[in-house]
Amino acid sequence: LPATFLTQVLLAGAAILCLPRQFHAAIVEARADADTAIARWLFPVYLVLFSLAVIPITLAGLRAFQTAGVAADTFVLALPMSLGNELLAMLAFVGGFSAATSMVIVACVALSTMISNEIVVPSMVRMRAVQGDTLTDFPRLILTARRVAIVAIALLALAYFKVTDETTALASIGLLSFAAAAQFAPLIVLGVYWPGANRIGALGGLSAGFALWAFTLFLPALARSGALPISIVEQGLFGWSMLRPEALLFDTGLHPLTHGVLWSLGANVAVLVGVSLSRRQSLIERSQAYTFVGLPDVGGKLPDVATAGVTIDDLQALAARFVGAE
Repeated sequence: LPATFLTQVLLAGAAILCLPRQFHAAIVEARADADTAIARWLFPVYLVLFSLAVIPITLAGLRAFQTAGVAADTFVLALPMSLGNELLAMLAFVGGFSAATSMVIVACVALSTMISNEIVVPSMVRMRAVQGDTLTDFPRLILTARRVAIVAIALLALAYFKVTDETTALASIGLLSFAAAAQFAPLIVLGVYWPGANRIGALGGLSAGFALWAFTLFLPALARSGALPISIVEQGLFGWSMLRPEALLFDTGLHPLTHGVLWSLGANVAVLVGVSLSRRQSLIERSQAYTFVGLPDVGGKLPDVATAGVTIDDLQALAARFVGAE
């Protein structure tokens, strides 16, 4: 269906920006602008070449296994094995294992870095757990936090694998995770191009988006794997037909993936924009917005205190950064 195809294209585009491993490779590991200049043409060429290689493998697999019920994910292994070419099958397995392993390693490292930088270290500073006598051990504490995070992430992935249906196609799991990562896309895009967004709106949009993603996409996946009653999907939550995860409020006839993405991303954008418009920005939020988007056009002059809507609280917060809150 065209709607399903467009949804998959949207998720793939969002994944390039929002997946932790993509962000790590494109942003964290980028050493200079020259890296970006090369990646802008080399990465699309790389994707096109590998996409072209998929076509003959798919066509051959569909022709050879049309009645055998072989999963499309395993065509690259099943084809050489069916022809008795064990060496080629082994090479394909090693290549796939290497690609999968590297993806998991980069994702775990990227997520552990985010967890330590954005959760562990700020929490330790707020709780005053980091004092003068512990600063020398600070690098070791960060390293330990990242190692614990890596192990925890791997165990969570293993738990999800054990809880869900082990026969689920890899593509289905990938699209589910892409839809989750796509919830960050409105914040990234609007945060760069729209100076009116604020923190409360961003958190509200994320919360609404992830809640509807969990209800419309993640919950049905758990139900079909046997982890939850399938009646939730077929009859609705609490038996209410309007709360069917794949036909929320009313049945649109859309593919479950398209339905879930429309609800989650739609609510995400609506809450982000609505809350941002209804709440004034703080001075810090305005300064950050101008850093990314640029100063507003006021005839070549900087806005004065009155036109900028600066309050006494804003001035106190600004002064506290230099002379202290007390």
